[in-house]
Amino acid sequence: MKQFSIFLILILSGIVCLAQYPIDSVHAAIDKALWVVDGTLSGRGFVEKLNPDQIESISILKGKEATDVYGNKARYGAILITTRTVARKNFWTTLCAASEAYREIIQSPEEDSLVTYQFNGGILPKGSENKIYHLKEKNIKAITVSVDKSFSGSSDRTKHYIVAIETIVPEN
Repeated sequence: MKQFSIFLILILSGIVCLAQYPIDSVHAAIDKALWVVDGTLSGRGFVEKLNPDQIESISILKGKEATDVYGNKARYGAILITTRTVARKNFWTTLCAASEAYREIIQSPEEDSLVTYQFNGGILPKGSENKIYHLKEKNIKAITVSVDKSFSGSSDRTKHYIVAIETIVPEN
């Protein structure tokens, strides 16, 4: 099933490229597109080996937008893949930049397992934090960090925290 998912992604990406330029086949379009995984130029072979469960997002740049960012090598389009690991690290970096309290308590992206996130008043269920990984620092109005009193840990490292994030314009 995972291989089928990757194949489907590759085919859909090729169709987008086909719509942009007259190319002989979907496979040729896939081969000519520029592949970027976590900000690094990659090849189709590398992408085919990715575990689909680790993919956070896929974006496609076409035409001038692609060449403005990546130059002529993206003239057939660029397919940008962000893995969950990098999305989580970027999210952690954003919150660290926006909140000294968060930075002091959550010292690495992996430590956010100690956190329950509230976003614009609603609690995010564990495992759904990726719904706010796209958050930008400029849209953060306030971040409040407090100890989750419903969890009884025996030391500072086992404490759980509630991180309430309020944005200027609620993001979906």
